[in-house]
Amino acid sequence: MTDQAARIIFLDNLLADYESDAAMLRAQMHKALESVRDTLWPKKDSKMDMLQKIESSQEVELLVIGIRMLMPQNDEQRIIKNEAMQIS
Repeated sequence: MTDQAARIIFLDNLLADYESDAAMLRAQMHKALESVRDTLWPKKDSKMDMLQKIESSQEVELLVIGIRMLMPQNDEQRIIKNEAMQIS
């Protein structure tokens, strides 16, 4: 769990360094993390647990697709995108 948390923080920092093109991806990642958190540690037993699991996996998939779709404008962004792809 600690290793995953470190990778997520590193990915968030990479996307922040990518600048405004990745701002929406960062917001999407934060939303996906909230869904994962709620799935792992639900506030109460709910019939929605299965739906939350499906939504969180879809949000993570969309994040990976979004990272793949980034169009680097310079060498620094190319490096950041490659690192982000390795983490995700």
